[in-house]
Amino acid sequence: MIGWGILLWQLTTRVYASAPELGRNMVLTSMATWFVIECLASIAAGLPLNAVFNIGFLLLFVVPFWRPVEAAHV
Repeated sequence: MIGWGILLWQLTTRVYASAPELGRNMVLTSMATWFVIECLASIAAGLPLNAVFNIGFLLLFVVPFWRPVEAAHV
């Protein structure tokens, strides 16, 4: 998880700054993939409450990226 956190940090500070839509899509795809796999694994392991807690983490990371970046006005 630490490595994934560093990757997300670098995506948001490097890729997102120069290609916001690409960075946004990468973060959202990554988060959705993590969420589905983590929740399914938690439920299969008999820990459905962990899947519920994952919703908080999902919202924490996804909400700032939910809306597409608006084009800059020149």
